[in-house]
Amino acid sequence: MTTHHHLPDGLTPERRAHVLRNRADNYIPNPEYDQALDRMAKDPAYAETISPTTRMAIGYYADDKAAHEDLNS
Repeated sequence: MTTHHHLPDGLTPERRAHVLRNRADNYIPNPEYDQALDRMAKDPAYAETISPTTRMAIGYYADDKAAHEDLNS
């Protein structure tokens, strides 16, 4: 996955860079979300056992983490 997933089409390069920088700045390591991401990668059915709100939060977390890793590597 790249950090450009889940971005609206039509963003200017400057706006895209701004959104990605904000995602990177929002990233705070969360071991519970990391474990959930690992578990969902190994067992996609696991995602159905957690609430939609938690799945959405984990999705945002994954986007923030990817941006952080891309911009700080």
